[in-house]
Formats: sequence, structure tokens, C-alpha cells
Amino acid sequence: MRRLFSLACVAGLIVLGSLVLESLGPIARAQKGTAVPRQQPAPIASSAPCSTCVNPTVITALPFTAPTSGYYCLQGDLSAPPGMTGIEIDAVRVVIDLNGFSIDGTFGVGDGIKSTRSESTVVNGLVVNWKGSGVITTGAGSKVEHVAVKACGQDGIALGIEAVVRSCRVSNVQGSGISTSVLSKVLCCTVDGARRGILVSEGCIVEDCIVRDAFDGNGIDAFIDSQIRGCYVANSAFDGIHADGQSTIVDCRVLFGSGVGIVAKDGVQVLDCFVTGTDGTGIMLGDYCRAQGSVVQDTGGWGIGSGLGAQILECTAAGNLMGGIHATEGSRVVECIVSGPDPMDCPAGPTNGIEVGDNCVVVECVSNGHGMAGIYATGSSNRIEENHVFDNDVGIGIGTTNGPAEDNLIVKNSANGNTTDYDVSGNNSIGPTITDDYWILSENAWNNFHLDF
Repeated sequence: MRRLFSLACVAGLIVLGSLVLESLGPIARAQKGTAVPRQQPAPIASSAPCSTCVNPTVITALPFTAPTSGYYCLQGDLSAPPGMTGIEIDAVRVVIDLNGFSIDGTFGVGDGIKSTRSESTVVNGLVVNWKGSGVITTGAGSKVEHVAVKACGQDGIALGIEAVVRSCRVSNVQGSGISTSVLSKVLCCTVDGARRGILVSEGCIVEDCIVRDAFDGNGIDAFIDSQIRGCYVANSAFDGIHADGQSTIVDCRVLFGSGVGIVAKDGVQVLDCFVTGTDGTGIMLGDYCRAQGSVVQDTGGWGIGSGLGAQILECTAAGNLMGGIHATEGSRVVECIVSGPDPMDCPAGPTNGIEVGDNCVVVECVSNGHGMAGIYATGSSNRIEENHVFDNDVGIGIGTTNGPAEDNLIVKNSANGNTTDYDVSGNNSIGPTITDDYWILSENAWNNFHLDF
């Protein structure tokens, strides 16, 4: 009897545990070790009945004007009659739900969806073949989400201040793919074939976007105090990413293009980015900028160039045809790796690895494979310390391009495999070069080293 009672208790606990796990849903199943499917975003074109709100107004033909606040939706594809416009919003707080359908302006005129009022929302569908813009609003607080815009004569999506553009795709438009005014967000969008890719005003965020083939402008263009994060830009006619002062560019990739990869105006930070194959310089910094943890390779210009007072930290520049890193007055180049291009690929002739002007610091860098100098100072009062240079024509050189370069300090560096390790003359301070294999003592701790002992 006791055994039967124990078995009944165990069975009851198993049933109770199953009920509890079922009530907890995905969390409990995950804790048991069962994989929980990752929730996927809703597709752009998934049509459904207009049942997401009470008493929606159904748009049955174009042109259409939304005269009052509320929810409007499509129940089928619509085309504009010859010479007619699309949808016009004439009230605040209007939602246009395309409901997975399209509005086609092949025979129409003007814009697909237009609003001058605030808090306009457009979602879920396709806007195609309009002579003007696909979606254009000038009021504050507009949203466009899960909308595709194709083949329009002006901008794809153009919104006013404090706007949000999310999970949209724009292709084959003659103006900007996506443009917004101040304090707006462009998130998880794709622009493929536009005059300019994404253009935002000051204080905006552009995140997780893809821009390809901006055929007459920059890929992403942001005014001051903006953030560009996690974006991919390829084949821009001008610059890949162009950001004005006090902006931040983080974890972005720029591939190919006819201009500069990333243009960072004064005070911009460029962090953990990758640039390759652009015709111009990979990353061009303005005054008082910071580039850190970024990689630039195989560009037609310098890998990284800077204005005054820049910090270039922990970056890699390889195979760039004009040279690795070029820094002007008062800049710091620290813990960078610079490798030269194949000499056969340099139509402009041999290059320098790291080139600095006046009052710069070059510390703990590695530079190799350059037809000129691994590290080269054109100006005065630079500190070049604890670097390693190898397989260059000159390891470390002090030039006279802008007159006599004086008062430079060159200490604690190491060199090997260069035609000339240290080419320093004039009124400069350089530690003696150790060329013999003997113990390093305190009295020669500031010396430079030749490692071919």
C-alpha cells in the first residue's frame, strides 16, 4: 500500500511539473534545454484584413485625402489614374496602413504619400513608380515602418523633425534614398540605388543600415552631433560616410567607392570601423578627432589622414597607395600597425608608412614594407619612441621638406631589414644605435636598436 501511494505521489508531481512548465512557456522550455525560436520581425508585405483597430477607414481608390485623425488602410493594390496624385494626409495623428499592398503611380503625378501635419504614420506596404517622392512628410514626429519604396523621381522617404524610419527598403530613386530633419532615427533600413543614400540633419541616429550604389553623392551624410552605428556602405560616387562635428561613427564598414571612405569633421570619433578599396583616403579626420581600433586597407590614398590634434590609436593601415598614416601638428599615433603596398601597385612612387608634421607623438607602432620611410617626420619637436620598423628603405627618417626639421626626439626604437635604419641629421636628439649583441644596461636604456646582430 505504501509503495502504491509513493508511485501515485510521483506521478502527481510529474503531471504538476508539466503543467507548471507549460504555463511558464518559452522561459521554462529554455531552462529545460529546449531551443526557443528567435522571434522574427514582421515582413514588409504581409497582407491581412483591417482588423488591428476599431472601424478603420478603407482606402478604395486614388487619389485619396485623409481629412481627420484616425486609422486608414488598404484592402488591395491601388494605382493612380492618369494625372492623379496618391494619398494626402490633412490631419494630425493619422495612420496609413498599406496592409501589405501597393500604391502605384505609373500613370500618376506628384508624391505617393504626402503630409504636412504632425505625427503621421505609414506602415506595411509598397510605394512604387511616383514622379515625386515615395513618402514625404514635413510635420514633426512622423513614422515610416516596414515600407518599400521603388522607382521614384525624387526622394524615397523624406521626413521632418523627430521622425523614425524603421525596417524600410528604398531602391532606384533619383533623389535621396532616406532623408530626415533634426533629432530623427533611421534604423535597420536599406537603400539600394539612389542619388544620395541616407541624409540626416543634426542630432540624428543612423543604425544598422545598408547603403549601396549612391550614384551621385555620399552613402551616409550626417550633420553635427549625430551617431552612425553598425552600418554597411558600398560603391558610393562620393564619400562612403560623411559626418559633421561632434558625431560618432562606430562599427561601420565602407567598401569601394570613388571618394574617401569615411570623412570625419572636427571632433568626430571613428571607432572600430573597416574601410577597403576606396579611390581616396580610407579615413580622413578633421581637427581634434579620434580614430581607434579601425582597419583601412587597399585604398588609393592614405590609409588614415588627420587635421590638428588628432588621436590615432590601435589602428591598422595596410596596402594603401599614398601611405599608411598621415598626421599633422599636435597629433598622437599610438599602437598602430602599418604595412606598405606592393611597389608595383604604386603609380605615385614609393610611400612613407607613418608621416607626421610638428609636435606629434609616435609611440609603440610597427611599420614595414615601405619604399621610403617606415616613420617619417617632416617637421620639428616630435617624439618618436618605442617603435619597431623593418623592411623599409629607411626605418626612421627626419626630413627637410618644410625647412630644417629640428628638436625631434628619437629614442628606444628598434629596426631591422631596412636599407638605412635611422636617417637623422641636424639639430635633433637621437639615442645611440646599439648594433652589437651585449647586455642592455641602465646607461643605454634610451638607445635605439639595430636587430641584425
